[in-house]
Amino acid sequence: MNNSNGQASSRTSFLTPVVLCILITETAERFSYFGFRAILVLYFTRSLEYEEATAIALFAYMTCLAYLSPLLGALLADGHLGRYHTILIFGCIYAVGLMILTGGAFMNSSKQLDVKRTL
Repeated sequence: MNNSNGQASSRTSFLTPVVLCILITETAERFSYFGFRAILVLYFTRSLEYEEATAIALFAYMTCLAYLSPLLGALLADGHLGRYHTILIFGCIYAVGLMILTGGAFMNSSKQLDVKRTL
């Protein structure tokens, strides 16, 4: 980019399309992870009727998996797919999983509303 004197400007844009894509992906991932993590034990105990100790153990396993799974992603990204392709693939898988969870929660809540209306 040239300034008014015809010299090249050394200022570059920080928000390139790649950086913007990564920021949006990370924001969505953090929002959804901490959102469902906050209510996971309640879901296990109230909806699935697990004992509290079992629900807490499953929560711990899920947290461990969430923190260790990036190692698998790093191996795939560095060795086979490339980092941006890996972000795109796993982002799509993550989005599909969240759609399934949301759809299941929505269907369950609409069934409960229908039951309450008939009573």
